[in-house]
Amino acid sequence: MLYAYRSAPAALREAFLIVNFITPYLFPLSYLALGSAVLRRSPWFAMLGMAAGWIGVTPWAFISDQSFLLVDMTRFHSDGVFANLETAYIQDPHIFLIAAGWVLGHLLGYLLLGIARVRSGVVPVSQACCLWSSPLSWVRLRTVRV
Repeated sequence: MLYAYRSAPAALREAFLIVNFITPYLFPLSYLALGSAVLRRSPWFAMLGMAAGWIGVTPWAFISDQSFLLVDMTRFHSDGVFANLETAYIQDPHIFLIAAGWVLGHLLGYLLLGIARVRSGVVPVSQACCLWSSPLSWVRLRTVRV
């Protein structure tokens, strides 16, 4: 992973870090926007979806800060030490639980918000299907080995 960060063009790496800096602040708002659009017609599913999405997205800042650490690691050229540190970090059960909450919160949030959108009748069913398929396709893409 350090090789990928080290070999990436500087402009691309900086753009990636900017996105990782902004996302924890903007991404939670997307759940509020999706839920508030149908809050009056399907309040329970909308509120539960917004809450699950918000809880699921909260660890994003904690997880995305790792990319800043990896960029700093590439400057020191001590790959063996950093590889051991990264391995220990990833194998920590607390980190696993945080990452699992992030994934499950996203999935549950999108599922509940999709149900709220279908129940409200304000949006077409196809939009809810797109909302449901989005995290499922993400999970599928993450399991494909390159």
